[in-house]
Amino acid sequence: MPVAGVLSDYTKRYAKGASGEWLDAFVFANFDVGDVPVNIKAGQHTVYWGDSLLLGGAIHGVSYAQNPLNVWKGFATPGSEAKELFMPRGGITAQVQPLKELSIAGQWFYNWQADRIPESGSYLTIQDPLNFGGDSFIFGPNPLAAAIPGAPSYLRLWRGQDIKPKTNSTDLGDWGVSARWSPDWLDGTLGFYYRNATDVFPQAMATPGVAAVPAAVCSARGGMPLPGGTLCFVNPERDHGRRPAEIRQARPLQRRVRRQHPHLRHHAGEEHRRA
Repeated sequence: MPVAGVLSDYTKRYAKGASGEWLDAFVFANFDVGDVPVNIKAGQHTVYWGDSLLLGGAIHGVSYAQNPLNVWKGFATPGSEAKELFMPRGGITAQVQPLKELSIAGQWFYNWQADRIPESGSYLTIQDPLNFGGDSFIFGPNPLAAAIPGAPSYLRLWRGQDIKPKTNSTDLGDWGVSARWSPDWLDGTLGFYYRNATDVFPQAMATPGVAAVPAAVCSARGGMPLPGGTLCFVNPERDHGRRPAEIRQARPLQRRVRRQHPHLRHHAGEEHRRA
């Protein structure tokens, strides 16, 4: 059972006492290839594509998941500037300008971080199931509390195993290319973007402990058939018969592939990640 007043290590790190972290730490180079100027950055830095408004724009715009957001700081620090909420991540970015009115950029990331939101037990916390420090979530009243002696009054979803990519990995799969074109006759700029991004905003998935599934299907999916052959214990290795349900925190639950064009965002597909 969760213990009142005991904070998780993650909450202690960012909400209690002194703490520090490295932000921007990168190398860069500017040079010409023929008459074409080239800029390259490598290391932990911030890159922001597209023009949009925080926070909705950062979540629903071209730059979604390009850099994690420090939402916690935005909530807790009055007067925070938008640029202060973007947290740097490790990767390589390059930009070339073959023509005066055309610039082309590319990026590849080897580092992943989740959005930082107010954590469990801290001031302005949002939802325990979405946080790194959440142990459980009270789901609702227990309809069997009156019928079963000793049964809890409320149903509780328990924290299971987080589903998230490695913090540093060369096979993360986060990359993108962009082009910005500003011809004189247009009196404006057209932007073209293609990005493959791993989600940074938390999602929650609840898995029932017992489900009405035939014994053959139950066994095939790694469950434990219960006597009678009509019920299946879904997570026998993890729950050991003690928990009626579990809650998984997904950072990310899904990997989203986004193809983005000017004033158009197309959700092209999903690749589910499993623990």
